[in-house]
Amino acid sequence: MVDEIQSHSKPVIEHCYREFLLQNHDPDEREYPDAADQIREVLIHGNYLSKRDIEICLGFDLGSFAAQCEYKNMRELHQFLVTTYGSVDERRAA
Repeated sequence: MVDEIQSHSKPVIEHCYREFLLQNHDPDEREYPDAADQIREVLIHGNYLSKRDIEICLGFDLGSFAAQCEYKNMRELHQFLVTTYGSVDERRAA
């Protein structure tokens, strides 16, 4: 039952993470300049993300942001998420 609920919530989690990256990429304008604090407080605690939800975020494809000038900052935030919350394999792939 949990797997079924998780599969239905995947698009919602992906949308939430996409919006997080779009709105929080600039360390000078976000609530917490430190990426660790921003991810923990705004993304994870602010959205009540579970470990499984975080796994969905870890698999997010940043390719849709590649052409944007903010891509570097978004990638850095995502990289920090992978480094902090990802598996050994995910950290190596990033």
